[in-house]
Amino acid sequence: MLKILPATALFLIAFATYPNLAQPAGSAEREAAKLRPLGNGVEASEAGVTMRVTALRDDVLRVRMWRDGAAAMPVPSGDPDTSDASWAVLPAARTASVKVTAEADGFRTGALRLAVGKGLMLTLSDLEGGAPEGR
Repeated sequence: MLKILPATALFLIAFATYPNLAQPAGSAEREAAKLRPLGNGVEASEAGVTMRVTALRDDVLRVRMWRDGAAAMPVPSGDPDTSDASWAVLPAARTASVKVTAEADGFRTGALRLAVGKGLMLTLSDLEGGAPEGR
């Protein structure tokens, strides 16, 4: 049985609030997202929307999305409380990261595999291809 952690539930609620973020009007056929591997995740762009998924730990991923090149705000001068805030990620965890292994459609950590598909759809699995288990 797949258990959903409170932070995961918060992400799902926030993502459901913007269901058309990555779906431009009138585009039934679209090309796959353009991926850019990062040392700790991946950045994907499609139809004027960019999404960055970073691994904070082997079993914790952070997903951020924005439109039209207005990049997610970086943490200025090491003060995480003035920028890059999150309700789901504690201040100390925002600067944490682990190295990932890049794959053709995403990346994997020591515990998870993430694939980015058309429409910036994310597929998350454990390393055996099953549903990740919550703690």
